[in-house]
Amino acid sequence: ETIAFLEQRKKKVPNFKFEIIVVNDGSKDKTDKEVLKYTEKHGFETVRLLQLDFNCGKGAAINKGIRYSRGKAILFADADAATKFDGLVGLEKELQNITKNNLGCVVGSRYLSDDKEKAE
Repeated sequence: ETIAFLEQRKKKVPNFKFEIIVVNDGSKDKTDKEVLKYTEKHGFETVRLLQLDFNCGKGAAINKGIRYSRGKAILFADADAATKFDGLVGLEKELQNITKNNLGCVVGSRYLSDDKEKAE
């Protein structure tokens, strides 16, 4: 679902680029093998694996993934597929509105109701 959404976005917006970085935080559940299947299918420029030797914790894994990224804007999402990527457009617009000196941050929440765009 994620790759399909991002590929469609790329077709609609020619200068849109993306990469998916999966940080495997030392798990032994064969996540790395699954990610490498996606890398083989979609290419290293699209899906990359950052394999950590041991569990560093979620915060450290996120920080390492961000440092490994090559994009101007970075979207973080958990791998549990609980967040739909169609909300990306709204996050991008808000990021453009608040960015100053190439710095800005927006946060999306799956806990907001559909009729509510911003938390109070």
